[in-house]
Amino acid sequence: MDGVLRAKAVNLERAEALLARLLEHGDRSRLWGELDERVGRLDLSDLAERWTGPLVSSPASAWGTMRRHGVRAFCETTAVRLIDLNAAHARWVGAWDAERRTGRADHLAELDGLVAGAVALWDAGVQRRAVHALLYLPEE
Repeated sequence: MDGVLRAKAVNLERAEALLARLLEHGDRSRLWGELDERVGRLDLSDLAERWTGPLVSSPASAWGTMRRHGVRAFCETTAVRLIDLNAAHARWVGAWDAERRTGRADHLAELDGLVAGAVALWDAGVQRRAVHALLYLPEE
């Protein structure tokens, strides 16, 4: 288990570094302005009318957030998710250490970690679909 927890910590560090590089690249390349312009062209009511369901309504909600706050700010929310995941990871490590000392498992910490991971995967998928759609939207 110690190896799994160390690998998870390394993955979180890599995700933080990747996010920092993405934000820096977007700043240098002026990508954010281009994506803001693209999201401004989307007809969100048409998207909501044509397609329903969680896989479409979630990106549509993401596009609305991007329109209000900007694509860069939307991508920065990933940093908040990483903070949440790091906190959940710290609770898991603490629970594992306590379990080794006491022999009693902290099932709430396990559940908390699983939920945090599932939420992060969902959010990452929504963000990826929403941003990728903007990247491939034809220029006008």
